Amino acid sequence: MKRMKRRKSTAFLATLTGILLASLGAARAGEVDRCEAPSLEITGESGSAALPLESTSAEVRVSGVIADVTLKQVYRNPLDHPIEARYVFPMSTRAAVHGMRFQIGDRVVESVIRRKEDAERVYIKAKQEGRKAAVVHQHRPNVFETKVANIPPHGAIEVTLNYTEHVEATDKVYEFALPAVVVERFGSGPGGAPVEWASNPYIKDENDSFDGKGSPSPQAFDLTVDVDAGLPLQELACTSHRVNTTFENKSRAKVVLDRSEEPNAGNRDFILRYRLAGDAVDAGLLVYEDEKHGENFFLLNIQPPTRVRPDQVPPREFVFVVDVSGSMHGFPLDTSKQMLRELIGGLKPEERFNVLLFAGGSNILGETSVAATPENIDRALALIDRSGAGGSTEMTRALERAFSLPGEDGFSRSLILVTDGFVNFEKDAFELVRSRLGDANVFAFGIGGSVNRFLIEGVARAGKGEPFVVTNAQEAPDTARRFREYVRSPVLTDIRIDYGGMEVYDLEPRSIPDVLADRPVTVFGKWRGALPETITLHGRGGEDRDLAVPLKVEAAKESRPSALPYLWARTRIRNAADYRQLTQREGDVREEITELGLKYNLLTDYTSFVAVEEIQMVENGAPVRHITPEPGATLLLVLGLVATALLRGRRRA
Repeated sequence: MKRMKRRKSTAFLATLTGILLASLGAARAGEVDRCEAPSLEITGESGSAALPLESTSAEVRVSGVIADVTLKQVYRNPLDHPIEARYVFPMSTRAAVHGMRFQIGDRVVESVIRRKEDAERVYIKAKQEGRKAAVVHQHRPNVFETKVANIPPHGAIEVTLNYTEHVEATDKVYEFALPAVVVERFGSGPGGAPVEWASNPYIKDENDSFDGKGSPSPQAFDLTVDVDAGLPLQELACTSHRVNTTFENKSRAKVVLDRSEEPNAGNRDFILRYRLAGDAVDAGLLVYEDEKHGENFFLLNIQPPTRVRPDQVPPREFVFVVDVSGSMHGFPLDTSKQMLRELIGGLKPEERFNVLLFAGGSNILGETSVAATPENIDRALALIDRSGAGGSTEMTRALERAFSLPGEDGFSRSLILVTDGFVNFEKDAFELVRSRLGDANVFAFGIGGSVNRFLIEGVARAGKGEPFVVTNAQEAPDTARRFREYVRSPVLTDIRIDYGGMEVYDLEPRSIPDVLADRPVTVFGKWRGALPETITLHGRGGEDRDLAVPLKVEAAKESRPSALPYLWARTRIRNAADYRQLTQREGDVREEITELGLKYNLLTDYTSFVAVEEIQMVENGAPVRHITPEPGATLLLVLGLVATALLRGRRRA
């Protein structure tokens, strides 16, 4: 047993040495996109060194369709000098980040929102004066950076972020995702096991008792999710991690990570899905009267009725645009191939399709689409199977080529983008898709344990399609089934909402797109006056049938979530950043987003949180200036500290 412990210690030390040595070269580039996981970077004149997070923890409270998240990250300075640290971490694409604070010892410093350049100036001044300070910047809606100045020797600092997001339902399944890594970390999730739904014992028998296993012991990545759905929960499933689920009653459940996930729980995104009893969807109206801003906000969810027969759907043509660049090597490309076998193999003979593989260049099945015969399907699968991952990711060129392929008269064309999404030109892709919307709608499949959801969700929104995320090969068949059901559902068009006399304005989205999937119509907005008794959704279904769906709103007076201003503003900011460049000047868009961030206390591309402690660090009667150790000294000291700890542990063993 002692020999085994020695081997584990030696292996751990060797691994850590390799990571730190590699980080000295990689961090010099200063490229946010290359950071593979949340990491603390200590900067110096000739380079930098990276240290791993000591711990990450998240407390999630899901109430109805709104999730409130408290995210804490703890770092420790192992050096004999004060240091400045920089770390990069991911965030949900839907997150409205509305608060930040840092804590050293028992001192807590709250942040304020400022224009990004002003926040950076405040931070630099505090750093030079020897004050402890922190600033949080947004690089993309799903990638953030925090810098912390003057961390004391051998001290720890805890940075806490608060955000809220809207939890959406697709195919009557709700999904909450907590990103854990910035770029793809090749892996297949929790052992590649199939998804196991945890059934609610209170749905089956009200007299049943249920003993949960309790919270796991402290670990590097810890997470607790409390779900209060407001309606009876039927099932929950975590598709990314092993968890323990305790149902407290019909509508409430608590989810904690299983101890078996230690110590690698933080190397992939956490994904939780749940269903309501009877496959219901939480439709209704939520309102909040915001006294601070003198405005009233609402969130409306209305579930359309079951629509008419699939034979009303026009014939379909599918163009599969598949990423085979270097980042797709291994697990992502293998999973993509499995996904495409399911999608293409499930086509009907009367449907047509094409396949375009892209990296630095592109390779196509044919210059025109072909019928989905067994022979053509075999040809396509053979083309995909022969492909290997390598080269750059020329996604926009591939999309342009796919849009430009000659179409078939009378066929409804859909582009199916399959990628991990690790590019830095997301908005170019959004604008391209939106500008070519008359040629095809676009669906996006994100492949991998930590896909770029900003790209996947944004492309699908721009293309009036739907995003799908496949985290392991076992999910491919079910995801392909959901996609086929989605595109073969008759379209609900010409949607409008009668608000029953309630005066509404500043609506997001400004116009409601056609509804393809079995999902609610969701609208954020502001309102004046009295609440109506009924709100009605109108639309046109198959055979030109007019449909009307009434919604009673009396329950809105009882539920007043304070998150609504953040969610409304975040939705408006996202739409402005993604699409408004098509109709407005860049400077006008920038100012609009900046004003929204400042008014509603939100992190954006142009607004940042900054926190400064009033107390200066003093040494020999003078303020301590910013000290950055040489990377080589940092590396040797860190390795020495780790080696000492391992040796002490070995002696005790």
